[in-house]
Amino acid sequence: MVLTKQYLRYVPSSKLNIICSSDCNISCVKLNEKFGRYVATGGAEDVLIWDIKLGKKVQIIEGEKYKCVYLKSCPQRQKLAVGYQNGTIILYDIITGENISTFVGHNSSITALDFDFEGYRIASGSKDTDIAVWDIVGEQGLCRLSGHKGPITQIKFMKTLNIIISSSKDTYIKFWDLSTGYCFKTLTGHLAEVWDFCLMKNDSFLVTGTNDNELRVWRIKDSIHNNQNNEVDFENRIVCEKAGSLLRQSIGRVVSMSSDDSSQVLCCYGTEKILEIFYFVSEEETIYRHKKRQKKIKKKLLETNSMDMNEDILPPTSLVFAVTRLPAIKTSAKIKSIDVLFESGTRIKIFVSLNNNSIQLHTLVMKCEKCKNNEFKKKCQECELKKNHEKSELKKIITSSGHTADVRSIAFGEDNVNIVSGSSTGIKIWNNNTSACVCSININHVVTVCFVPGDRYVLAGLQNGSLIIIDISYGEIIEIIDTAHSKEIWRISILPNKNGCITCSSDCTVKLWNFELIKNKNMSVLSVLHVRTLKLEESVLDVRVTPDCNLITAALLDCTVQIFFMDSLKFFLNLHSHKLPVTCLDISYDSTLIVTGSTDCSVKIWGLDYGDCHRSVLAHKLAVTSLCFVSKTHHFFSCGKDGLIHQWDADNYERILTLQGHFGETWCLSVSPNGIYVASCGQDRVIRIYEKSDEPLVLEDEREAERQEEEEKTLITGEQSLVLGRVQTVSKKTVKAEKGAELLLECLDIIKEYKKCQSQSKDIPLPAIMLAFNVKTTDEYLVLILRKLRSSDLEEILSLLPFLSVNELIEYLVPLLRRQNSDTEIIVRILVFLLRAHHKPIISSNNLYITLKQLNLIAIQNINEITDTMGYNLHALYYTERINT
Repeated sequence: MVLTKQYLRYVPSSKLNIICSSDCNISCVKLNEKFGRYVATGGAEDVLIWDIKLGKKVQIIEGEKYKCVYLKSCPQRQKLAVGYQNGTIILYDIITGENISTFVGHNSSITALDFDFEGYRIASGSKDTDIAVWDIVGEQGLCRLSGHKGPITQIKFMKTLNIIISSSKDTYIKFWDLSTGYCFKTLTGHLAEVWDFCLMKNDSFLVTGTNDNELRVWRIKDSIHNNQNNEVDFENRIVCEKAGSLLRQSIGRVVSMSSDDSSQVLCCYGTEKILEIFYFVSEEETIYRHKKRQKKIKKKLLETNSMDMNEDILPPTSLVFAVTRLPAIKTSAKIKSIDVLFESGTRIKIFVSLNNNSIQLHTLVMKCEKCKNNEFKKKCQECELKKNHEKSELKKIITSSGHTADVRSIAFGEDNVNIVSGSSTGIKIWNNNTSACVCSININHVVTVCFVPGDRYVLAGLQNGSLIIIDISYGEIIEIIDTAHSKEIWRISILPNKNGCITCSSDCTVKLWNFELIKNKNMSVLSVLHVRTLKLEESVLDVRVTPDCNLITAALLDCTVQIFFMDSLKFFLNLHSHKLPVTCLDISYDSTLIVTGSTDCSVKIWGLDYGDCHRSVLAHKLAVTSLCFVSKTHHFFSCGKDGLIHQWDADNYERILTLQGHFGETWCLSVSPNGIYVASCGQDRVIRIYEKSDEPLVLEDEREAERQEEEEKTLITGEQSLVLGRVQTVSKKTVKAEKGAELLLECLDIIKEYKKCQSQSKDIPLPAIMLAFNVKTTDEYLVLILRKLRSSDLEEILSLLPFLSVNELIEYLVPLLRRQNSDTEIIVRILVFLLRAHHKPIISSNNLYITLKQLNLIAIQNINEITDTMGYNLHALYYTERINT
């Protein structure tokens, strides 16, 4: 291939601003042998680990293309399961950040995850209404539970029984027996969607939340041996009785609930900024409370001379004696997720992620060290006087590392290191080298920002039309010009001669300003002086001055771009070809080209000499929001509400590169003066930095890679495979599964052809692919290919094989099992699945009868040897532990 023109690729460099994503929950994890100090949050496609004590980000677990939407740490808090928007579940090691295993079985976004009590299984629920149970050790799917008619909202393993409880938006709560894979009980006591539930006090209570302010509490009883003859009652295995209700303070639906590991503390929040806490006391304290209430009633009856002295108003099973309401916590913003820890039965830690991109840690003291061993809630004298019990306190808040609102504007400084970003709540200055926030200024309703030459000052345009000058060295506002414009300032652009700036607004004016230094307290500070005003007939959405300072270009709301002379402000050209308002524009370094973007999704390239349209390109699927030329080139970047960022060549009108931008809309981008960095901000609250690499990029290769990616997307059907014997696989058809099946079929064909040639002549050389893998026999080649297959996709790969290839594979398994140090586990797993999937054709084949008999004997012998070895090692470890203790 001849390289006619070579480009360099832009690659992702760093991510700024994000603390916690509002679409993902928060989970407490264990790091550096410390628990209760570190939390994991979602940061778009990445997982961020934060040190709450220091308020710093200590680790980043990088994701791929899809947004993470659900986090769940294992009971030991050392592994983290991450559910993604495409239905994939990845299990990570928190210490190393490595991908332990990947499970693919859902068609849509993950909505719930839960580990079993030992941490060996994980259950996942999705918007596709299905529940999948996965074996973490074997890296395979165990069963798929289908029965709900709405998206799954929560899943919980029961600690004492092999049962899963699930809730859905179809108003039902279902109990699933994992030994059979069927739903044996459905709870129908709700009239609206069940948004969440929790199991409390060792699975004895079930608390559910719906669209009202009432938490329904159900008492769970295991009646599997409720008969006197100790007979199993499968029809009424679980009995759920309505125990009562807990009324919430806030009005509206329940958003989510969370409980600690001991299932004694229940935290609940809704659509308001109130976090409510309930404490489920022990059985001894419940009996104590009931007796205490009973004594009061009897004393009252004796005083009133009532005859019925044995009257008991409330039964001992009432929630009044079992549940205590603790003081509620009010937060500064809407709550998005919580995680609860109950440390040593004395202090409650509540980690809260808020809608304003911040994390809070609240603590609530239940008992001090002096009265820790006291029975029930008897306080010591000091606590009685100071009222230390049940008092919440905000211990820590992480908010300085990001904006509390969506970032709407961004700009680079002259040194290519400083980056300024503006949101509706403030302005932040970032260091591109360290990815740290170096300065924060609280200003409301910022629309546009830019650096003043020299990078000491920042100009900001507000929604009310004010122009603000900020000294970033002191982090202070030095001047506010309230009369700059009467409406929103949409753009502040520095003049090419660096002597001033130009602003545009919705008040149909474009104003030119000159920079000047004025003395203030024995020091010179920057100020701006209004020079001229250009009045137009429509709102101006963007404005630029050509690098030669000859022309002013203004993008108007009437779908046109008007160009005026700089010196006289007289009209020069009118560019009218867009069908919808022009939202952005930019001019090349040599003042020959102008590019415009509009809400009609198109980008147009114009010549500034005659105003002719060189080319119109359908650049994005949604409205174009920002454009920016690369310095000293005719290359420019565009971004739109479809979340993508494109790089274009304005000379040959071709798209060079597409960057996978933001999840949601992309609102603004900026290119550094040296053209090496590109920064963008969007709806996912992430400021993404892209860096020019040394990797060459060829347009033909890039288009071919995009076509292959589109073909792979079309190959993913999202349907679960139903193979012979009605065996339903938990996984789904993916590109990797199909490629794995092709790899296995290729291996079987090569082995078959080689053995056929070997039977005719013994001096046949090994196939080239076997030499490449450095294997000497066909058995070693087959074992190598089987090891390359991802364990979670093995059943899906085997289900794609034709029956003739299945017969060949079964025959090749006999010598593999006879080999020493063979992979008995994976071979037996393959054999069992093939027998289940193709049972009738296999048993009806006379040729496979002898093979199956041999496989049966060898497999049983190998499994017994492995079992004996594991038992011997296990008892040796027990013996070593007894000696050491």
